[in-house]
Amino acid sequence: MIGVTFQGQVLRIDSATGATTTLATGQIGKNCLATTVDNRLISTIRTGTLLTGFQYHLVEINPFTGAEALLFGTTDVGDLRAMATVLPGSLLAIRNGTPSDQLVRIDLASGVVTVLGPTGFTGIQALEATGAGLRAWDLTAGLLVISGQSGAATDPFPGIGGPAGLQYMVTEPGTFETYVGNGTLHRVSTQTGVTSAPVAIQGNPDLRGVEFTTSRSQRLGDPCPAAQGLPVFVTVGPFGNGQNLVVQSDHHAPGALGVHILGFSETQHAGQPLPINLDPLLGTTGCRLRVSIDGTVLALADNAGIMTVTTPLSPALTFVQFYVQHAVFEAVPGGMSWTTGLRVRPGL
Repeated sequence: MIGVTFQGQVLRIDSATGATTTLATGQIGKNCLATTVDNRLISTIRTGTLLTGFQYHLVEINPFTGAEALLFGTTDVGDLRAMATVLPGSLLAIRNGTPSDQLVRIDLASGVVTVLGPTGFTGIQALEATGAGLRAWDLTAGLLVISGQSGAATDPFPGIGGPAGLQYMVTEPGTFETYVGNGTLHRVSTQTGVTSAPVAIQGNPDLRGVEFTTSRSQRLGDPCPAAQGLPVFVTVGPFGNGQNLVVQSDHHAPGALGVHILGFSETQHAGQPLPINLDPLLGTTGCRLRVSIDGTVLALADNAGIMTVTTPLSPALTFVQFYVQHAVFEAVPGGMSWTTGLRVRPGL
């Protein structure tokens, strides 16, 4: 999982053991986290002081590095305590308000915030589109049902409040089981509101938002010219546990022979720091080795100059980050073209 703390940390979390790895520490105020329909991680940050007044802004979190980038500059979206994705192009969020918390909709194209209505509760800290519908977690009442149209919240299990102080809710995409927690991870039944015994998360972090990681890929660096232009290197279609990873590079000479490189590092190869400038070694122009060479597969470009490599993904590679790059023999300076690298992490 990926989690964020109010103190600004972005953590990678093993949901089975509770072990954590700190990816980055950024601006404070990360009070919630959501994955958009197009697989982007969105959170919040806080600026200002108690004396001058606080402002709250949306940021996008890089799931590989934990780095954050402002989405709409310093647009103040209000004190958001929870976020969830229901429809493409927008987020639903809980905003701290008076006399009760509000359900708002955030347009991801413009940053415009629209108030949908009051919830009737004052301690909502988590929001999730579960298999049972839109649900929230209140610090006192526990599991709530939320109307996505009006924002009105109801407590379907008034006799069950759940553990105190829980501040995130997340649904595992493979099993559709829903979890709540803070420095812990509890399974919660959306049918009864009852929570399981907790899994302790290493360091008891003040988690305000958590998302299960899905399969992700990201380009690394720039390519150098192929026979028909700059090659574009991408993953094709979905990939994950039990599926195939299909990668494809284009703009090569028809029928060109190439090498599919698999590596487990983007920082070092054979004791040398990456990327390695290949131009002095091979006579190429602007080419870089961007991934460690831990395995190779030969491949051929088709008649259109597209090179496709398919790799079955074993369960052992789920959530393991690795790297791929193509090197192709063709009529360019140095006799070789090199694509960008790709960071790859299969999910469920």
